[in-house]
Amino acid sequence: MPEVEVNVKPGTTLGRLLKFTGQAATGGHAKALIDDGLVTVNGKTERRRGHKVQDGDLVTVLGVRLRVSVHSATPEGPSTVSR
Repeated sequence: MPEVEVNVKPGTTLGRLLKFTGQAATGGHAKALIDDGLVTVNGKTERRRGHKVQDGDLVTVLGVRLRVSVHSATPEGPSTVSR
Protein backbone atom coordinates (compact mmCIF):
# COMPACT_ATOMS: atom_id res chain seq x y z
CA MET A 1 0.00 0.00 0.00
CA PRO A 2 1.57 3.34 -1.03
CA GLU A 3 2.23 5.92 1.69
CA VAL A 4 2.15 9.66 1.02
CA GLU A 5 3.43 12.32 3.40
CA VAL A 6 1.04 15.26 3.66
CA ASN A 7 1.89 18.58 5.32
CA VAL A 8 -1.17 20.52 6.49
CA LYS A 9 -2.05 23.52 8.63
CA PRO A 10 -3.35 23.03 12.19
CA GLY A 11 -7.10 22.48 12.24
CA THR A 12 -7.29 20.69 8.88
CA THR A 13 -10.35 18.45 8.76
CA LEU A 14 -10.50 14.92 7.44
CA GLY A 15 -12.81 15.97 4.60
CA ARG A 16 -10.46 18.74 3.52
CA LEU A 17 -7.49 16.37 3.69
CA LEU A 18 -9.23 13.91 1.37
CA LYS A 19 -10.04 16.66 -1.14
CA PHE A 20 -6.56 18.22 -0.94
CA THR A 21 -4.79 14.92 -1.59
CA GLY A 22 -7.08 14.00 -4.49
CA GLN A 23 -8.62 11.01 -2.72
CA ALA A 24 -12.01 12.75 -3.02
CA ALA A 25 -13.10 14.90 -5.96
CA THR A 26 -15.52 17.02 -3.94
CA GLY A 27 -16.69 17.60 -0.39
CA GLY A 28 -19.68 15.39 -1.14
CA HIS A 29 -17.41 12.63 -2.35
CA ALA A 30 -15.31 12.94 0.84
CA LYS A 31 -18.50 12.74 2.92
CA ALA A 32 -19.60 9.61 1.06
CA LEU A 33 -16.23 7.89 1.57
CA ILE A 34 -16.32 8.69 5.28
CA ASP A 35 -20.01 7.78 5.71
CA ASP A 36 -19.41 4.44 3.95
CA GLY A 37 -16.68 3.56 6.47
CA LEU A 38 -13.90 3.59 3.89
CA VAL A 39 -11.62 5.94 5.86
CA THR A 40 -9.54 5.03 8.88
CA VAL A 41 -7.44 7.23 11.15
CA ASN A 42 -4.73 5.37 13.03
CA GLY A 43 -6.43 2.05 12.26
CA LYS A 44 -9.92 3.03 13.45
CA THR A 45 -12.85 3.82 11.17
CA GLU A 46 -13.57 7.55 11.32
CA ARG A 47 -17.09 8.72 10.42
CA ARG A 48 -16.71 12.44 11.16
CA ARG A 49 -15.84 14.57 8.15
CA GLY A 50 -14.99 17.42 10.53
CA HIS A 51 -12.48 15.34 12.51
CA LYS A 52 -9.32 17.42 12.82
CA VAL A 53 -6.23 15.48 11.79
CA GLN A 54 -3.22 15.59 14.10
CA ASP A 55 0.52 15.45 13.55
CA GLY A 56 1.57 11.83 13.01
CA ASP A 57 -1.91 10.55 12.09
CA LEU A 58 -2.05 7.76 9.53
CA VAL A 59 -5.15 8.13 7.37
CA THR A 60 -6.02 5.23 5.08
CA VAL A 61 -8.48 5.52 2.19
CA LEU A 62 -8.93 3.55 -1.03
CA GLY A 63 -5.66 1.68 -0.63
CA VAL A 64 -3.57 4.79 0.05
CA ARG A 65 -1.95 5.72 3.37
CA LEU A 66 -1.63 9.42 4.14
CA ARG A 67 0.95 10.26 6.82
CA VAL A 68 -0.03 13.64 8.30
CA SER A 69 2.46 16.31 9.40
CA VAL A 70 0.95 19.46 10.89
CA HIS A 71 2.89 22.71 10.43
CA SER A 72 1.78 26.29 11.00
CA ALA A 73 3.46 27.32 7.73
CA THR A 74 5.29 25.52 4.97
CA PRO A 75 7.70 26.96 2.38
CA GLU A 76 5.33 26.13 -0.49
CA GLY A 77 2.18 27.61 1.00
CA PRO A 78 -0.44 26.39 3.43
CA SER A 79 -0.19 22.69 2.59
CA THR A 80 1.99 20.31 0.57
CA VAL A 81 1.93 16.69 -0.55
CA SER A 82 5.08 14.58 -0.95
CA ARG A 83 4.82 11.33 -2.90
